[in-house]
Amino acid sequence: MFTTMDLLLTPVIAARPRSVGALDGAGLLTALARSRPMVAYTALWNVTGHPAASVPAGHGADGLPLAVQLVGRSDDEVTVLRVAAQLEAVRPWAERRPELSAF
Repeated sequence: MFTTMDLLLTPVIAARPRSVGALDGAGLLTALARSRPMVAYTALWNVTGHPAASVPAGHGADGLPLAVQLVGRSDDEVTVLRVAAQLEAVRPWAERRPELSAF
């Protein structure tokens, strides 16, 4: 796919984070199965070695941060970092904090 595109844009996680303690008492296989939505979009790129960056993308209805992932061609970290920097320039995020009342 990277022969026809520069970057791939995906969610970072496939589900909202679980509550603290959601895996308490779960065995290894159950915990692995329940954690799959948390790594569904990131694990593949860790294995293949493609450069990727998580970029903040606002807040969900629950007040928790959202993010998207930029994935680039092998050995093309420069494009990933340039686009991530461009996104931060138009939507600065470093000083943004979720509403405390959301928690």
